[in-house]
Amino acid sequence: MAYKVFVDTNIVLDIFHRDRPFYEDAVQLFYYLDDNRFSAFYSESVLTTMAYVLRKTMTSNEVNKAIINLNRKIAFLPCISSLPAKSLLSNPPDFEDALLYEIALHHHLDYFITSDKKDFKLIQNPILPVINAKEFNKIIAD
Repeated sequence: MAYKVFVDTNIVLDIFHRDRPFYEDAVQLFYYLDDNRFSAFYSESVLTTMAYVLRKTMTSNEVNKAIINLNRKIAFLPCISSLPAKSLLSNPPDFEDALLYEIALHHHLDYFITSDKKDFKLIQNPILPVINAKEFNKIIAD
C-alpha cells in the first residue's frame, strides 16, 4: 500500500539541521520518500514557515534551492475556506497545528507526521493517526 502522509513543518526543518534531535529520523523518512515508498504532502504555510526559519541560517539562494527540491518531492494540499473555522471547533492549543491537521483530514491522508505529537493530543482523530518520523519509518520498513 502506498501511504499518503502529511509532513509537518518541524519534520521539514529537521532535515536541514543536524543538531535537531529528530534529524536522523527525518533524513531516513526522506530516503524512503526518494525511494517512492510513500507520497508526501504539505500546505503552503509549511513551506513559507520553513523558508522563514531557514533564512536565518542559510543564504537566499540555498533556501530557494531547498524549496525547489522539496516541491519536487512533496505535493501541496489546498486549504479550503471552511477549514480554518472547523479547526477551531476543538479549541486547539495551537491554531496552526489544528489547521494543518484539518487540511490532512480533509484530503483523506493516512498519517500526520510531526516531531511534536503532544500538540495534537487534543485534536487527533482516530482516522488520521499522528506519529513521528521514527514510528512511520518503522511502518515503512516492515
